[in-house]
Amino acid sequence: MRPAGSVIPGRPAVLIMAKAPRPGVVKTRLHPMLGPDGCAALAEQLIRHTASVAAGVGGVTVFAAVDPPDALGEVSGLVPGSVRLLRQRGANLGERLATATSEVLGRGQRPVVVVGTDAPTLTGNGSLRRSASLPAAAAWCSALPAMVATTWWG
Repeated sequence: MRPAGSVIPGRPAVLIMAKAPRPGVVKTRLHPMLGPDGCAALAEQLIRHTASVAAGVGGVTVFAAVDPPDALGEVSGLVPGSVRLLRQRGANLGERLATATSEVLGRGQRPVVVVGTDAPTLTGNGSLRRSASLPAAAAWCSALPAMVATTWWG
């Protein structure tokens, strides 16, 4: 297991919200087409892709907030060694997003770009790089949902 570790305050961050690729739990709407094991394999590849793209963006610190909290070991083998792992905490997705974002902001990271893993077309040269390069004064947090449309909070 790899804990969050030290960070460089004031540096932009990418926060990946990652659900452990466990059969029967992830991508359940795709079960009729892929089955539980196929859905878990897809989720694993999406985590690998998102983490790899984020880690390839220069000048940012990358975090992965993992759900469930006991899955840090499972996810640590799927992401580059530079990615800092956090446990997701909260009763629902909104609380888990808020808690993970607050934790990264509390470490002095600015701005924070929050991404899910459902963006197979995500590239480091597009919205992710542009969002991470914004000055902290412009926005303290952005979210890049699957359609890679940017929403600004703050």
